[in-house]
Amino acid sequence: MPPIRRRCKNIALNYQTTGLLTVPLVTLHTTLDQQVPDWHERLYRVKVILRDSLALHQYVEVNTYGHCNFSANDALGAFGKLMTMVYSPTARYPSPRRYLPMISHSP
Repeated sequence: MPPIRRRCKNIALNYQTTGLLTVPLVTLHTTLDQQVPDWHERLYRVKVILRDSLALHQYVEVNTYGHCNFSANDALGAFGKLMTMVYSPTARYPSPRRYLPMISHSP
């Protein structure tokens, strides 16, 4: 196998997110990030839904331009959400796969 194919295979096997969460996670993203588009966050959210980890994930969207251009209040607000998820967890519930028929393999 050529080196580039080996590297690509290694990335696919070891460096991709799964969406399978075992602890609470809050993700914070700017909507006008010029380096990492915000649609990456939506793709990750789909992975979370497909792995039934929705109760452990909250996405905080910051409507501003720039990569990680958050204010202190944005960061503290996201941290507050995380603390709430840790100390007052919601009951787990199945992910609403029926809302994703184009990617779901279940009926």
